[in-house]
Amino acid sequence: MKRNPSRTEKNEVLDKLLGEEIATRLAEEIKSNPSLSKEQALLSVQQQILKDRPECPPANGKCPINDIPEELLVYIFQTGVSDQRDEEEDADPEEPALLDEDDGNEEWEDTDEEEGEESDRVDDDGSDVDITYEEADAEGQRRRAKRLEDAYRDDEYPFHILVSHVCQRWRSISIDTHSFWNAIDVPRQLCLDKIKTYVKRSGELPLVIRIDCTKDDELLEELEEPDHPNHEALMKLVEGTGGEELRKTESWYWFLRIQDLENALRILEPVVFRWGELDFRASEYKFILWFMARLHDLPPAPLLEIFGVFHHDDHDEYDIGVFPGPDKTAYLPFGGRAPKLKRVAFWGAHIDRDKAAQAFLTGLEFLELSYLTNDVRPTYSTFKKLMQNSPDLKELTLTAAGPALPEGVLFDSDEGWGPEPLTISSVEAFALQFHGVAYASALVQHLDFPNLTELMLDFEEQDYTNLVDKLAKPVRHRDESILRHLTKLKIRGLPCNAAAAEVMLSQLNNLKSLTLKTIAGDERMIFQKLIRPAAYRRPPPDSSVEMLCDPAPSELLKPEDQLPKMFCPALEEVTTVYVDSNDLKDLVAKRKELGTPLKRIRMGRSDDFSYENLEWLKKNVDDFGFHVPSDSEDEVEEEWLTDDEDEDDEGDDSDGHSDEDDEDDDYDNDDGHPTEGSHPNAQRT
Repeated sequence: MKRNPSRTEKNEVLDKLLGEEIATRLAEEIKSNPSLSKEQALLSVQQQILKDRPECPPANGKCPINDIPEELLVYIFQTGVSDQRDEEEDADPEEPALLDEDDGNEEWEDTDEEEGEESDRVDDDGSDVDITYEEADAEGQRRRAKRLEDAYRDDEYPFHILVSHVCQRWRSISIDTHSFWNAIDVPRQLCLDKIKTYVKRSGELPLVIRIDCTKDDELLEELEEPDHPNHEALMKLVEGTGGEELRKTESWYWFLRIQDLENALRILEPVVFRWGELDFRASEYKFILWFMARLHDLPPAPLLEIFGVFHHDDHDEYDIGVFPGPDKTAYLPFGGRAPKLKRVAFWGAHIDRDKAAQAFLTGLEFLELSYLTNDVRPTYSTFKKLMQNSPDLKELTLTAAGPALPEGVLFDSDEGWGPEPLTISSVEAFALQFHGVAYASALVQHLDFPNLTELMLDFEEQDYTNLVDKLAKPVRHRDESILRHLTKLKIRGLPCNAAAAEVMLSQLNNLKSLTLKTIAGDERMIFQKLIRPAAYRRPPPDSSVEMLCDPAPSELLKPEDQLPKMFCPALEEVTTVYVDSNDLKDLVAKRKELGTPLKRIRMGRSDDFSYENLEWLKKNVDDFGFHVPSDSEDEVEEEWLTDDEDEDDEGDDSDGHSDEDDEDDDYDNDDGHPTEGSHPNAQRT
């Protein structure tokens, strides 16, 4: 397969072509004007070549773009900012693009002058400047154009910073557009002056604040290894007493310390009345505890609508049922006063549950509770109050978290959670992940979702046949199970036997969208049953064959009329991870043969495929493409706040073909986004 040339190779080709063009033009110029010296002819050729170059000032000193109305320029800039932020959201979040993309090393002094005045400071390292191309000398223009070109190519600067460094008019427009500046990152490479500048330029808009206190895996390993050659310098860096030279070597030495976090909050806390979104992430629980204590003492946050605190750990300790940290003090952020709060997520972080249920966590539309041990989970009565105080709650995610059970109480008894299920009529989407079989089975029989249309399940290691059986049964006082009304189902892990899978699939008559991650044999069995319902069935008891892992021979099966010709008759869309393209082709062909063709297929980029199959799939479904999986344990789910119709399962970008091939991949027309409620380090491997 033809290899795409590298950037260096492309530049070498362009340099060669330019040299040939200059030589040709120079010969023509000397021939037509023999009186010119070689230097004069070369200058004339240079002027001809650069005449219409967009980065060079026009000869008459007037740029046509200056005639564009300011309102149209603002719209163009807003489009550029929006596109770049979308790209950043799709990037690897563990290597976050700094919001100002200035590497955090510049002095972010806010040099805004009084209206109508200009600064005469020229700074070639990318700092704020007030200067136009016309005012710069020839050398300054060349250096500035080169710096802007490199910055754009390497994505060093965000779009609004880039355009603010072009000319005085563009700078003024960019600075005066407050929506460019209200998203404030407090990244692992801290720049306090930048935060001050963004706060000032954002005007009175609500602030979107993201604070990243996570540490790179390599860094955490070095912290835990006293014999590592960098350990002593690293400990000084952590304590703030030295070790700064480490930051110049590798990016994983960029991290926030408590004192850094305190300095950043000193800038942000005075404008807490403008906080609109707050996203805090940390690898170590001491940061979570410190941050929650800090929020406890803050005044109300009247504009806060989105709030998330994420402890990024492997969470193995949460399986033991006892809180792993030395201090489990529960705080109440903002004194429990955030009247506009709509979307909340807590990973491994807990608050004063009873008080929060009364005033803080009320009126929610989205709630995620994840990785809470039994001793810090809300009681069932408190959980019930949480649900009742949010009558418009649409999405609920419980990942290794949920209502606690009193010690010694059996999961399936009425003593702990009572005989009556908790009806939550407003919830339309529910995610249940990483619980033990007994807890999950009891929970689905105590939560009544009469209007549920979307369900996500993610389990591993144990046999969850009992959970599937419970899901297929109506809760008390209901005639139908929640499976009957589902239109969207995501299965990222569901170990169960074939009989339970058949019962589940037989009830999904309204299902339109299925996402399936076939990480083990049980999930592959579920996928095969979509092609042939009798696949993986056990033989009759009197048969000498003990177990069949492939579709059983017809003479060993029960009569085919006991199973439908196909499961999920309304299915239109299938998204897969780790499904071979041969199996996808079989599924599409079978559905087409039965008169219920699939309309949309999204295949994981890491799935095995042949180009022949891809061509066939593209011709036989209305919409075929890849989605970008993110199964790397390094990745952090960033899109927990958004409603996204695209599937976002995880996976490595190791699909058997090269990066160069990806650039020419006609099928790669759909980007995936992280799924709400999933944790990167709790996946089956």
